[in-house]
Amino acid sequence: MIEPDKILEELSIIHIGIRLSIYNKERIVEFSDRLINREEDPDILFIDISFASQNKNELIETLGSFVASNRTQVDTEKLLSIIQFLFSNDQLNLESTVMLLYKLNNEFEFPETINNEIHRLDDQYHLVSNKHVEQTIEELNKELKYFLDSHIKENLKLTILNNETTYNTM
Repeated sequence: MIEPDKILEELSIIHIGIRLSIYNKERIVEFSDRLINREEDPDILFIDISFASQNKNELIETLGSFVASNRTQVDTEKLLSIIQFLFSNDQLNLESTVMLLYKLNNEFEFPETINNEIHRLDDQYHLVSNKHVEQTIEELNKELKYFLDSHIKENLKLTILNNETTYNTM
């Protein structure tokens, strides 16, 4: 049986990704539906997700309630490691990654050095994309990759956000 608290970080990223329109809701809904059909006693969260599948706002609220009630258990290093995986496997582009990092940083307590680096990357992204500095998108992409690569967690096992996942990457 898949327990939601074991995949809390993935659910947190999906929740914020749907809110930001980086991700579409189909992946989590399909996952929940398959789980309901496969398991004898699926967790109520997955049943609620399935019921909320027709309404994006209801789905956001369902995921948001679960994430909020488990906020203190979120492993911020695992969040960064998942984002690193998604970015490295071209499931997120530069803009989506920076947006997601910024939002996660506002919602969870990252260590101060990581918090500062995320704010710097966000500021730099806006400066580069608006051509206010000479740095290129490619150079910023390398900086982001370097930052994320420093947060790789060995033996990262993803349940929902695996290699087969495709999302809106703006």
